[in-house]
Amino acid sequence: MPRRVIPAGEADAAARAAAGFVADLAGLAAGLPTDWRSRRAAARRREPAGIVPDLDRLDFSPLHHELSPYIAQREPRQCARYGVSVLEAASLRTWERAVDGRQIALPDLLALGRHLGPGIEIRSHDIFGADQSGARVIRFCDAATAVSRLTAHLESVTETGDDILRLARALFEYVLVNNLHCFKDGNGRLSRILLNHRLDRILGPGDYLPLKEAFLHSRGGYEITLRIVELHRDWTPFVTYMMRLLGLLMAPRVGRAA
Repeated sequence: MPRRVIPAGEADAAARAAAGFVADLAGLAAGLPTDWRSRRAAARRREPAGIVPDLDRLDFSPLHHELSPYIAQREPRQCARYGVSVLEAASLRTWERAVDGRQIALPDLLALGRHLGPGIEIRSHDIFGADQSGARVIRFCDAATAVSRLTAHLESVTETGDDILRLARALFEYVLVNNLHCFKDGNGRLSRILLNHRLDRILGPGDYLPLKEAFLHSRGGYEITLRIVELHRDWTPFVTYMMRLLGLLMAPRVGRAA
């Protein structure tokens, strides 16, 4: 079965789904001190590879899906500092110094991949998703389509618009990177790092959001809503999940004292 390729036009659907969270974003900002951007920047200077700690203290139950009890999940890490986000955070900081604020292109993502280890390079062959038995059940788009779609997307990225629209674009980009699977390996890592980078550009620099570990705490909520986008073209469950997750993680991220 071929995997549906997310078209560029669905960025508008993601934006419409995110529009309902304008009040939530404004409410979060209203509850923060007026100097929260500078406090986050100060936290970054003190701890360049800082990560939001102690996920086990947060309540992830609102992010569970009604199908979560039927899905086998690995146990979440007790603390993000023991997870893959440590490497991702350090790689992002090094890479951001090289990018230096310019618009990101495909070679920049390859450069980011070099910080993560071998194997992150453009694929030239077809890839498949397998079921639990290992049988190939989903065929991803061909390599040429993946490269051209991701290249066109990166060239179209703009930092104009209000924060909620830019967040919606960042979430669309996250899904697109995973959907296209342009690279031989590391697509998930690249998408998480790129989303953190976009959030820093939108909200100002702050601690790294440990998305990999947070997804595990969500007990299938992430995987289910992501597949709903791909199968049914419905962005509302995924955007709702991600906005709630960002709200949960951003409170300690922006609330640290300078």
